[in-house]
Amino acid sequence: MSAGAGSGVGTGVGATPGGNLLFDGLPAEDIATLTADLPRIRLASGDVLFTQGDTGSSLFLVLSGMMRIFAYRDAREITIRAFLPGTYFGELALLGQEQRSASARAVEPTELLEIDSDALARLISSHPQITLNLGRVLAGQLVATTQTLVDVQRGELVLAAVAGYQRLTATLRYALEAASAMT
Repeated sequence: MSAGAGSGVGTGVGATPGGNLLFDGLPAEDIATLTADLPRIRLASGDVLFTQGDTGSSLFLVLSGMMRIFAYRDAREITIRAFLPGTYFGELALLGQEQRSASARAVEPTELLEIDSDALARLISSHPQITLNLGRVLAGQLVATTQTLVDVQRGELVLAAVAGYQRLTATLRYALEAASAMT
């Protein structure tokens, strides 16, 4: 199920978006005013918010519950990350106008605040601190990704060195046999 399609979209009462990474450093009253008209999405346990390959048009702030982000590898679901209240996801596709790189499913009944690109632009223009907050989270994700890639590359380099060692050994053995035959 995609956002808004039978997912209980509304702007009614529920959890408040205070105490989170996106609005960090802003007064609670400002946050309440800024987010009063933003859509809220309610998902039941197991509901899919979006799927890998969908076009990204919003980021989602978790107000309550838990979301699981996952992708498929060899027909298996691989969990990428879980998001708890106060965290948000979907900003990469929103900012890059890209397709979703993973899918999102509610682990338990969950309420989200949906922020599309127009709303994000309004929020940033009135509170530039939000840009810094977005940057901090993106930088943290980049560091985590870089560390993961370094670990993967290290393993690949070891395999390449082993393969290279076998070729080198064969070449040296051939050179030694040739040198031995000449003497």
